[in-house]
Amino acid sequence: AHSREIAGNRLAVALEMRNRRLLQDPNLGSLRSTQAGISGSLVVKIGPSLSISPAARFDRFLDRERLSLGADMRLRVAGMLTVTGGVSRSHRFPSFAESFGVLSLALPLSTPDPERHDVIAGGLFAGDSGGTYASVSVFHREVSGAIILDSAGTPGDPPLVYTRTGKENRDGVSGAAAVRAGSFLAEFTADYISYGKGTRRRYAPSWNLGGGVYFRDVLIGGHLDLKAGFRGRYFSAYDGEGYSQRYELFLPATYEISPAGSVDFVLFAGIGDAVIHLIWENLLDREYVMTVFYPMDDRAIRFGLTWDFLD
Repeated sequence: AHSREIAGNRLAVALEMRNRRLLQDPNLGSLRSTQAGISGSLVVKIGPSLSISPAARFDRFLDRERLSLGADMRLRVAGMLTVTGGVSRSHRFPSFAESFGVLSLALPLSTPDPERHDVIAGGLFAGDSGGTYASVSVFHREVSGAIILDSAGTPGDPPLVYTRTGKENRDGVSGAAAVRAGSFLAEFTADYISYGKGTRRRYAPSWNLGGGVYFRDVLIGGHLDLKAGFRGRYFSAYDGEGYSQRYELFLPATYEISPAGSVDFVLFAGIGDAVIHLIWENLLDREYVMTVFYPMDDRAIRFGLTWDFLD
């Protein structure tokens, strides 16, 4: 990867190569393929308020080649108001499991063509990122050739098959806000995803909510940077997955994950180059899962120390 400043604009170029190998039964041998990609981006500043960032990426994998393109825009409308936007067309190449199947579990795709993701997004940000602010962003994603793991339904075959649903549509809204008043800090985040036409599974909760109330100040003559308070999170129901240790894959579960939430106490204390962090997780000792058969931790205390050693 390399980046360079050119007349106030920044150019970045990166080259990526990965040799991926699938180990199978000794009698069957193994499969190997090299995934190669080259990407580039440019941040162009047009006056003091507007910047445009076009980007491109070319990938080759499993004898398939795809070019992905996108561009972002950032415009400062007023002193504390910023408008953002973006559009992109990118591709997700199938995994080895999707391309070649999983022995005794799943049949492969008929052709290992990549998914195509078309995204358009926009947002607003108002305020001071280090103090009081509010932001909202929206997106629409259309996935063409979406890959799913479905029931095979043919006696004698493995029980599952990797197949395609045609097109999936997803729309989302994200919001965040913070209020800083003296030593008081309140933060809130909300994410909503609407699974539209063609979507057969809810891959993530439709609602994710989070927030916290903290004491935040610098004390003892500037020697102690303290943040302490309570934070909480909530998610709505969604279609669960379970991890198969036999196949080392996440597989669709047969029932949905129930909505749940938890509350933590957190304390971060910066003293010089050291940061002490104490987190009392799941204060109410709620029992819930986010992945089938893997319950989240009970009430527990985590303590740590981070120290930067400088020459």
